[in-house]
Formats: sequence, C-alpha cells, structure tokens
Amino acid sequence: MTVFENVLARLWKRNIVVLAFTPPWDSFPGGYTDDDGTATADYDKINEIMRGLEKKYPNVQWMDINNKGSHDLKRSEHFKDGDHLSPKGAEKLTRMIDAEIQRLEEKERSVQK
Repeated sequence: MTVFENVLARLWKRNIVVLAFTPPWDSFPGGYTDDDGTATADYDKINEIMRGLEKKYPNVQWMDINNKGSHDLKRSEHFKDGDHLSPKGAEKLTRMIDAEIQRLEEKERSVQK
C-alpha cells in the first residue's frame, strides 16, 4: 500500500470524502499531455490508478477534467499558457469543481434520509 493509499484508507475510516482531479491543460502534439513532457501513457496510468482507488474506497471521487485534452476550455479564452489557466479559466474550473461538490453533497443527503 502506498502512502497515498494509506491516507485514503484512513480518511475512509473517518468517513471523509476525497475529491481528486486532473486539471485541464492545453493539448500538445507528439503523444504528450503537457509541455513538461508527461507522456500520454503516464497520464493514462494515473487515470487507471485513480479509477482503481475510486472503486476500492467509496470515499474517493475522481474527476478526469482534462480528459486527454477533450474539455470545453478554450486555449485563447481560458489558458494563460499550456499548463496554467487564466483568471477566466480558473473561475470556470472552480464552477466545475463546485458543481461536483454540490452533487456529492446531494448524494450524501439522499443516503442519510
């Protein structure tokens, strides 16, 4: 068990929900997902690991916001550069995460009834 997984297990025992996500970034040519050289295969491995942890620990919610660059954030409007959002992009990402938190809270309320 990795340190990260150990933390998730402890949080699960305390009934604490963990929302983890890949932030959006601009797409890059040549089989890379960002400008620091992260290969698409590495990105896929992260998603595979996180999906597995999400299945193993009910308190883990994984959001693949980047979705291999298939997201609705536009380069000219939402990005300052390939890895960093503009203020407008940060606002949009915040709304996306807030919507997911609201969905999770509503789900929790319906379970408690």
